[in-house]
Amino acid sequence: MKPRVFLISFLILFSCQKEEFETIGYIKDIEGNSYETVIIGDQIWMTENLRTTKYNDGSPIEYVKDWNIEKGRYCWYDHDEKNKKPHGALYNWYAVKTDKLAPEGWRIPTWEDWDILRTTLGGHILAGGKIKKRGNEIWEEPNKLVDPDCGFNAYLSGHFDNILDYKFKSLGIITFWWTSTIYDPRRTWHFVIKNDNTGMWEGAEQWNFFISVRCIKE
Repeated sequence: MKPRVFLISFLILFSCQKEEFETIGYIKDIEGNSYETVIIGDQIWMTENLRTTKYNDGSPIEYVKDWNIEKGRYCWYDHDEKNKKPHGALYNWYAVKTDKLAPEGWRIPTWEDWDILRTTLGGHILAGGKIKKRGNEIWEEPNKLVDPDCGFNAYLSGHFDNILDYKFKSLGIITFWWTSTIYDPRRTWHFVIKNDNTGMWEGAEQWNFFISVRCIKE
């Protein structure tokens, strides 16, 4: 009887996971970049970081030249466009705060949106592991043992630190994502995952930091 009970429980769990995490096609940004989308709980997310170099009204986002300028800017990690995929672009928050960065019908997630995602995936301790792109060759323990993959497909895309030492950092180690929720007059909330644990945490960063953007459907 015990093996049968276990099998039934496994099938129920598997079917619930299939219903909860479901890829549902693609959307395109103003430049024609295509992004797969996934349902996670009651939310619909892009499965890739944003990589547009234009706002959704067609106007260009300038590539960064002066790291401290208080205007919207983007860059590729290490100034290498080969990092466009799979890591996407890195944006300062001045680009985010224009409200023109996300494709039409989509938006930059709030702190609450990210927290709902985290709660759906098991909370602070587990959610970071579940959003990571499956593939043992790109992760260290304990990430290889985390299942199920929910389709969010997170990579560790690094950032540019223009506060301490003006360097690109942490490719393969960490990812920060902007929220649209302001923390104080010079900082905005972000969410973060790391290579060496399965957690998903929040912090606040200065607006001139260059980090990743992931979009959620309105």
